[in-house]
Amino acid sequence: MNFQSHIINFYKRRHDITHACDMWLDKQNDLYFACPVIFAACGIYSWFSYGYDGIIAIIIFGAALFLLSYFFTQGSLIRQLFFRCSIAFFIGLSSIIVHNYFNAPKFIERPFIAKFYAHVDGVEQLPSRHKIRLILDSEGKHGLPRKIRVSYKTNDEVKQIAKNDIILVKARLMPPSQRQIPWGYDFAQKSWFEGVGATGAGLGAPIIIKKHHLQWGIEQSRQAVAQYIAGRSNDAARGIAVTLATGDRGYIGEEDAEALRNSGLAHLLSISGLHVTAVTGAVFLIISKILSLFPAFALRRPIPIYAAGGGAIAAIIYTLMTGSEIPTIRSCIAALLILTAISIGRQALTLRVIAAGIVVVILLWPQALVGPSFQLSFAAVTTIILLHQSKWMKDLTTRREESYFRKIGRFAISLLITGLAIEMILSPIALFHFHKTGIYGAAANLFAIPWVTFLVMPVQALAMFLDILSLGGPIWAICNILIEILNNLAHFVSSASGSLLRVPAIEGWQFAILTASMLFFGLVQSRIKWVGILIYCAMLMMIFVQPKPDLFILSDGKHLILDHEGQGILLRSRTGDYTSEMLSEAIAQPNDAISMDEYEGANCNMDSCIFQIAQQNKRPHLIILATRSDYLIPAMELAATCRRVDIVISSRYLPQTCQPRWIKIDKGYLQENGGVAFFTKERRMMTVADQDRHKPWTRFIENKKWPRRNEQHAK
Repeated sequence: MNFQSHIINFYKRRHDITHACDMWLDKQNDLYFACPVIFAACGIYSWFSYGYDGIIAIIIFGAALFLLSYFFTQGSLIRQLFFRCSIAFFIGLSSIIVHNYFNAPKFIERPFIAKFYAHVDGVEQLPSRHKIRLILDSEGKHGLPRKIRVSYKTNDEVKQIAKNDIILVKARLMPPSQRQIPWGYDFAQKSWFEGVGATGAGLGAPIIIKKHHLQWGIEQSRQAVAQYIAGRSNDAARGIAVTLATGDRGYIGEEDAEALRNSGLAHLLSISGLHVTAVTGAVFLIISKILSLFPAFALRRPIPIYAAGGGAIAAIIYTLMTGSEIPTIRSCIAALLILTAISIGRQALTLRVIAAGIVVVILLWPQALVGPSFQLSFAAVTTIILLHQSKWMKDLTTRREESYFRKIGRFAISLLITGLAIEMILSPIALFHFHKTGIYGAAANLFAIPWVTFLVMPVQALAMFLDILSLGGPIWAICNILIEILNNLAHFVSSASGSLLRVPAIEGWQFAILTASMLFFGLVQSRIKWVGILIYCAMLMMIFVQPKPDLFILSDGKHLILDHEGQGILLRSRTGDYTSEMLSEAIAQPNDAISMDEYEGANCNMDSCIFQIAQQNKRPHLIILATRSDYLIPAMELAATCRRVDIVISSRYLPQTCQPRWIKIDKGYLQENGGVAFFTKERRMMTVADQDRHKPWTRFIENKKWPRRNEQHAK
């Protein structure tokens, strides 16, 4: 029997295959409706992964998915599933392409000083850094990008500026910063989708040309509440108190913010599901109890509907007052759907609520799907729902007649299990985006979540209410103490030994497999689901044992860091805190790097350093020359030195006579390729251009004529 006969026989058996697939899908309700949403997200991720360079391959994949549906018999579940997934894939792809086309800004190409008139679109207060950030609309005049972000030091003149004012600005503008090193933070991507074409620092105070007289609105109310709470809180509690009420993180000091991130408690500052649920649930409960006090009303009117209406209003107001960020909007939408379900007597908390929120984000903010905020928020909520839908968790949390202490014990156990499950899911996301994650987050959240939900937020709300009667002083004192305890917990956990797990880099395909394996485990309702856990564990093991980059060079060529036996070594003794922290995170080591002058394997002077890196398999040491000044080295001396080393690194152009044994990384190379990561023991490297060349916001893109609305860059 030839190959063609096998194909014919296989096609004849499609009825049996279709029937078997339908029988299996009939038991997979969650998987059946979740798959189209997942494939819509895949359409967005494919564009971010391959851009317009891979658009043909992306379209072929979607078309193949569509054509595959015709293999199965008409009217079958599996055929409908493939058809819906293919359509959803193209919807997601079209959403990000359309969004990119209509919202892409024009980036300026080089730094320059500009003086221009602008309309103030927004004012961001950053008290912890003593800065004020203005979002300006230049209307695209004088060749400037339409949207510009300018920072000022806080002073009385800048404080007078409010939204919708017309001002005259003088500022040093520069293009949004590109990714500085492979796997680093891409500020240009964030600016691109926010429509910001230039950032900079103000030179002198801006001049108010026209004052907008109607100065009150949602943003003004938010700032007024933030300033009011800041005035009623002490120094230790001010940042968290303002953030919980308004979502404004500008009042939080960097040390406190870092402690909250490292302890796994940073989600308490991201106004999302926890906070919206607490506010909505509290209002729902209060209205229900108050209306129940009036029997004549309670017996004739549906109290849940009135309570749900009040909760919905509270959710919307809280979302607006906290800045209407994407996680908050998603949580608000979910809260409204849950309240609607309660009102009509349906099951409230289901995966369909999450799917509806994802669909809204896909259609309105498709770029949010690749951001950590979206991924962490949706992953946490999805994990909670799937976990609490399981039979054994329902048995654990079902109410029963028992002692008060046993109830507390079961609640604590369920909270700990939930925390561990969430940490298991969120850790790869945090490692992928931030290269580190807290180890003790589950234990810390066991205390912190109920502490914030049932103590801090209600006490703060009570204090603000009693201030109307001038009776809030004692309650504010209690609120400050509660927040200080939370802050002290964050610092204690973050400073504990082994509190952080670090990895230098996770590839996109590795992260995709981790995500797919956990979705498979959570959505499939048969024993085969455990394959997802096996794949998840195997991929994590691969990530931790795979070779790691041990030398990073910044895109300006002035800074590098070497990982030598767990110790970071910087080229320059004077390295800014931000640069030092970024490079230390790149090699997944604590921010206590030493200077190259202190490294025994280096020979340094004011102009350059020559250092060695040990190699595998008894190969000779890798010898590297790095310049660290702008003074010219005599050409003959430089040429002779280059021939004796493997790698030459410099922030300036080097002559053609400099020919090292492996590679020369000078200003010209860095302009074309960006920052570099070396796997020195494997003798291979990765550049920023290798990762970002296909992205339309990067300066490394080879073809800038792909479709976008603002084609011309500012000069």
